[in-house]
Amino acid sequence: FYSKINHRFGTNKLGFTYNRETNSNGSVKEIERDHFSLNVQHIIALKKWAFNFGLSGNYFNDYGWFGAPGYQLVYHINSNANIYHKYDHGFRLPSFYELYASDYMYTGDLNIKGESINNFEYGIHLYGAPITMKISIFYKNSHNVIDWNPISGDITKWKSTNIEYVLTSGHNIHFELFPKIIN
Repeated sequence: FYSKINHRFGTNKLGFTYNRETNSNGSVKEIERDHFSLNVQHIIALKKWAFNFGLSGNYFNDYGWFGAPGYQLVYHINSNANIYHKYDHGFRLPSFYELYASDYMYTGDLNIKGESINNFEYGIHLYGAPITMKISIFYKNSHNVIDWNPISGDITKWKSTNIEYVLTSGHNIHFELFPKIIN
């Protein structure tokens, strides 16, 4: 389900999805994960500014509720450039393999927690007929990151686990050139 409503205060978008994951691994009983998601977004576009606010509420039958808010603020410098700031809070649940693996190399963990992430990004976007360029910096702090670690120093056997806190920062440079337009 998806709807979009334009009005004098901007645009509202509303969506609902449902999906079911099923694991039919022969060594593990059949496992199902139901996911319900409700998404709400509000966009306000002014002459020089654009504001985009969103919220996603997600329910998983095996993990419960998760909320994922986010926003983006954009300032239009001119018709070919803007600067922006955005924030997103996200999450990732462990896969069935990270929970239930039991083979010659990997061992799952039924007590593993889902990840949560806060991402901050700042950038500039330049665009015109022959080129598009986006330069940004980001900072991300993550909690309970799911990873595989060696068991007792033996690198041939791995177990899924949570890393309590991970900080990531960096930059992105994206450049596209459209040569046919230049001629």
